[in-house]
Amino acid sequence: MGKGFEAIRYFLATIVTAVWLFPLFWWFLTSFKPYSALFTKEPVYIFKPTFDWWKVVLTGIPPWAEELKKTGAIVGEAGGWFYAVPYLLNSITIATATS
Repeated sequence: MGKGFEAIRYFLATIVTAVWLFPLFWWFLTSFKPYSALFTKEPVYIFKPTFDWWKVVLTGIPPWAEELKKTGAIVGEAGGWFYAVPYLLNSITIATATS
């Protein structure tokens, strides 16, 4: 097998890898989009990044919690409906124990 065949093989492997990784990249990129850019008919490519969704997942505080805190409806800081840290720790524990 010559160098030409090897170059074609690496090129095809690169294309397949890029096609496989693109949805993961788009998913990660979407986690930085503001709410207004998430549900539009046309895709939004240029936007101001925000960490609001990361705050929701890591602290359990939804974006509307600030308004609810002003009214006194929410008193605590973390452990809300969207709090993912315990589930993440459970997954890490199970993955570590089974491998």
